[in-house]
Amino acid sequence: MELADAIRGRRSVRKYTGTSVGKEVLERIIEAGQWAPTACNVQGFHFIVIDQPDVMARIIKGGGAAFLKNTRQAILVLYDNQTDNLEYHDNIQSAAAGIQNMLLTAHDLHVGTCWINHLPRIKYLRTLLSIPSWYDPIALVALGYFDQQPREVPRKRTIGEIVSYNTYAGTLTRAPKNPVLLTLRRLARKAYLYVSVFPPLQKIARKFEKKFDN
Repeated sequence: MELADAIRGRRSVRKYTGTSVGKEVLERIIEAGQWAPTACNVQGFHFIVIDQPDVMARIIKGGGAAFLKNTRQAILVLYDNQTDNLEYHDNIQSAAAGIQNMLLTAHDLHVGTCWINHLPRIKYLRTLLSIPSWYDPIALVALGYFDQQPREVPRKRTIGEIVSYNTYAGTLTRAPKNPVLLTLRRLARKAYLYVSVFPPLQKIARKFEKKFDN
């Protein structure tokens, strides 16, 4: 597959067949992540493959995305948090570069993926998976084979609308989201992470989770 085709054709896939992705393919996907550029060449990755139903169930119970209940496999991407560049969070940027490599490689291998940040609190995951203090979980990559080839999804803006030269010259003069509503949404998400671990409240919290059709 040509790189441009992989970039344009890849999309998030949340529904998979019952066929598991083999160890060799999993490791090819992970290795692609390992080859991503990292700040100061730290290469501070660690990857936890989740393939036991009880572990996945506990991630969901802690507040993970509901669609994971039908997901057999996922990869939790960890990255060394011992950075001195807190201004730009170069550890998160490095991990994100690795995740993008993984998604593109998976697509090339006809494996569907979904980059997930709808996860339990970091403290919860750290305890559940015995993650050392010097690693932070950055994202979970759900993966599996799919029945239908993902379709290309058009971009919301043209290149002319998102590119400036030497100084910002965009057409948006203010943030598109209402700052008050954004603050309320952030508080609601934080509350969700705390209440979702309590079974009586989890059903209520799940009603507000965004749903997708794929």
